[in-house]
Amino acid sequence: PPRTSRQAVESTLRMFRHIGSRDYHLDKTRLANYAEIAFARDRRQDGVRRQLAAIFRSGDRTDSLNHVVAPTLVIHGDHDVMVNPTGATATVEAIAGARLEIIAGMGHDLPQQIWDRLVFLIGDHVSR
Repeated sequence: PPRTSRQAVESTLRMFRHIGSRDYHLDKTRLANYAEIAFARDRRQDGVRRQLAAIFRSGDRTDSLNHVVAPTLVIHGDHDVMVNPTGATATVEAIAGARLEIIAGMGHDLPQQIWDRLVFLIGDHVSR
């Protein structure tokens, strides 16, 4: 775990080079600012462990998804190395009437270059 703000920035940049959207510009300044703020707010690393434990403990939620009745839009990147796009497809198949939007080149992040598209997709979904 990082012990200094500089280490937190380096760790965050390294992580997003791996899990981020390779087809889009990596905004190092924005990520560095995010890492510095997050490190200053709370230096503990147990949140990551708790999140992973919750993911593993929750198991298969397909049966629960079958009960979702709200209009559902699933947005996923085709280059997400953390959550395979097949997970998005399975989610859409489990929710009646759900719609899937795959964003080419997007990884496990939200690069600024796709914000306009995300706003459009979400706005269009909400207006329906």
